[in-house]
Amino acid sequence: MSLHQNTALTFLYLSENKLGFEDGKALAEVLYVNKTLTHLDLSCNNLGSEGAEVLVEALCENITLTTLNLDNNQIDSRGVKALEKVLYMNTTLASLYLSYNKFDFEGEKILIEALSKNSTLITLYLYRHDMSIEDLNNLKKILRVNSIPTSVIFSMWCYKFFY
Repeated sequence: MSLHQNTALTFLYLSENKLGFEDGKALAEVLYVNKTLTHLDLSCNNLGSEGAEVLVEALCENITLTTLNLDNNQIDSRGVKALEKVLYMNTTLASLYLSYNKFDFEGEKILIEALSKNSTLITLYLYRHDMSIEDLNNLKKILRVNSIPTSVIFSMWCYKFFY
């Protein structure tokens, strides 16, 4: 039975499988039709921004996924720009892992702007990603007005705050 037809699987752990862009495309096809998957762990692969971009369209349509782990996938600011659409449109994603990726201050600003319009994300992981003090303050302001209690775990200091 393929993942397209599976009606029992809720958690798919594909960490450290050397998945790339083509694998991301195949997973996107699954996310369009699978109605039971709630947790998808794609950490420690090589999806890159191209892989993130192909997953985005499916994630905008998916109504069951609550946790997405994209840690350590070589995602740069272009990939964050693609994920911005998910944060605007997806209404079920509650936890997003983006630690150990390659996006810069531009990507941080895109992420912060997207978070300001998102009302469902509860936890965002950004370990080992040094944000500027200005961006941290902006993120704090956004979380204060966000109606959902949110935790953000970020930076090399493993600083954690909750709202």
